[in-house]
Amino acid sequence: MNISEEKVLEASVLLERARVLSAILTRQYFGQDVATPADLWKISGYFFDDAKVVAETITDMVGDAEKLLNEVEA
Repeated sequence: MNISEEKVLEASVLLERARVLSAILTRQYFGQDVATPADLWKISGYFFDDAKVVAETITDMVGDAEKLLNEVEA
């Protein structure tokens, strides 16, 4: 496997991980059923902090994958 193939493979792994984290974020945070004010605890406090960390991790992974793919193009 040459260096370009390794970078594409590494980028693919990062993007798959980002896809999985995105699904977790959607299901566990944005997928909460908030039917009444009593359900607001589902999307407040540490739930919001966790969602922020996951979203930032996804952004970093996508950025790293983009850098790897740009290196292959160069």
